[in-house]
Amino acid sequence: MANVTALGLSKIEVAAIDATTGLASGSYATLGKTYENTCKLTEEDPTENEFYCEEEDDPQESISKAGKITLTFSIMNANAAAMVNIFGGTVSSGVWSAPDSAPEVYKNVKITPRVGGVLELRRCKLRAKINAEYSKQGLFLCDVTATVLKPTVSGVAKMTYTDPS
Repeated sequence: MANVTALGLSKIEVAAIDATTGLASGSYATLGKTYENTCKLTEEDPTENEFYCEEEDDPQESISKAGKITLTFSIMNANAAAMVNIFGGTVSSGVWSAPDSAPEVYKNVKITPRVGGVLELRRCKLRAKINAEYSKQGLFLCDVTATVLKPTVSGVAKMTYTDPS
């Protein structure tokens, strides 16, 4: 089999962001099991702004802006601790209590595939929503969207990829 960058998914983990280093504060922790075929990392097409003059057909200047990078996935067995990590709120004796208003949740995210290198996304803004179907064929899912933002610490890359060992 040829070498691949990534094949399958082993786990998705999140960690708090250390304010002084911009790296993971403490250890990474999984949020739960990822529902099949929901984990996708996408980058939007860049925006191209071209500037023309009246006298010529070719652009005089062209400025590119990178597209937004987002990771989406659904958790199929979220527990109270995972709910706090993605929705905010509090947990006490295994009971999650939702916050009164939607908080700003920022985490570092690590994606470990079954085969391939590990991708670390630094300073992601998480948005989560409940997607529950109470039926014999449905599940209680937590849909998560992580938008990659610029790290607040100078010199920290927004994303790193570690070759498999």
